[in-house]
Amino acid sequence: KEISEKHRAKYFEMLGIEPLPEQGAYFVDIADYVIQKKKAANPTKSAEDISHETSNEEGQVYSRPWSKEEFPLFAEALATNEKQLAILIEASKRPRRYDPLLSADGTAIAILLPGPQIHRSVARAFVTRAMLRIQEGKVDEARGDLMACHRFARLVGQGQTLVEALVATAIDQTAFTGERALAESGKLTSQQLLQRRDDLEKLPPLPKMADLIDFGERLVYLDTALLCARVGLTGLTQMTCDSPSIRDRGLAESLIEAAASGLIDWNIVLRTGHPWYDRLVTVMREPNRTARREGLALFNNNVKSRAASIKDYKSFGVAFLFNPQKAASEAMGNLLTALLAPACTACAAAEDRWAMNLELTKLAFSLAAYRVDHGSYPEKLGELVPKYAKAVPKDIFNDADLHYQRHDGGYLLYSVGLNGKDDGGRDIDDRKEGDTEFYDDLVVRVPGKK
Repeated sequence: KEISEKHRAKYFEMLGIEPLPEQGAYFVDIADYVIQKKKAANPTKSAEDISHETSNEEGQVYSRPWSKEEFPLFAEALATNEKQLAILIEASKRPRRYDPLLSADGTAIAILLPGPQIHRSVARAFVTRAMLRIQEGKVDEARGDLMACHRFARLVGQGQTLVEALVATAIDQTAFTGERALAESGKLTSQQLLQRRDDLEKLPPLPKMADLIDFGERLVYLDTALLCARVGLTGLTQMTCDSPSIRDRGLAESLIEAAASGLIDWNIVLRTGHPWYDRLVTVMREPNRTARREGLALFNNNVKSRAASIKDYKSFGVAFLFNPQKAASEAMGNLLTALLAPACTACAAAEDRWAMNLELTKLAFSLAAYRVDHGSYPEKLGELVPKYAKAVPKDIFNDADLHYQRHDGGYLLYSVGLNGKDDGGRDIDDRKEGDTEFYDDLVVRVPGKK
């Protein structure tokens, strides 16, 4: 059902299989299952109330261990999906994933991606079941579900689009929530906890956003430029004005005006975009986060200012007087870049959050192993070295020490997050109605004695 009806036949043809029947024993999103059951049992209750209630419950079942008695409908949803999840476990062990790339209008910018998003629902189901199994003491089965999540993240990440990379990152971070619950469960030996930490360390890397920009996103630019050359003024007008992918209508109108001049040399347009993407990739590959953040801000400002200065192609000044075709063609290339350059600041942020959350999750296993051996958590993170951790990582968002406080038999561990500001161990879930502050610390909380 994720695949639009008009594209299904082609999709399955590209997969090399017969089209699947409309009805079948397919995986069902567990929240959707619960909502339908509640609607049937409470026909007078509003759909909005049922959806809100289910969303709150879903937030609990995949964020902490739970029992069948607490949330019977979610347990029922998992049981209904048992055979499908078994197939998906096996699928996660495959070395490669292939998802046909279909486009609504034949262009790279309009590629449909029905596959990646549904994997997020699968990941939530695996983590939800892992949380149930942790509560039941079935730690080996819980570990199996969480490893399936990590494998799915890497399979989704084999695509060539930033969307797939972002979904892969989200899936892996969903699994981190389950991993931390496993570390805190008290049901693993010190050796098992350290082995789990090592397992996370050995996971294959997720795709680098810079690599996808260098290839997939660059091809989107080139393909769009070729499309503009191919469809002419009428087709370009329709594409830029009707396409939901176009974010800036003012720039789109400038493209049409430049094309109407009849001066465009599309070879120059094709060449103009490459240096922009080269610069962007270089900035994204900068290892120092501060330098990368500053470089991205400068890149975004340069793109915006260049686009703003050439919206009227007749105002190029001396360049236009001496070589109007070159000036207009370079303007077209710069305008296209401004329209198509990906939101790399958000992509870099997602990559950084994932990297920091991975380090925090590994530390959670190290801390749990220390507690098993010593009866309490260490007073300082440095006490984990060298037996429980090779080294204590720095906070990648400010290159300072991570915040760690031991209290009442538990602890609070956190990074300052993207804003680089210490919010006192508060994250987005700690915001209350009326708060003007946006808390974004990345937090691991282990409650102490009650």
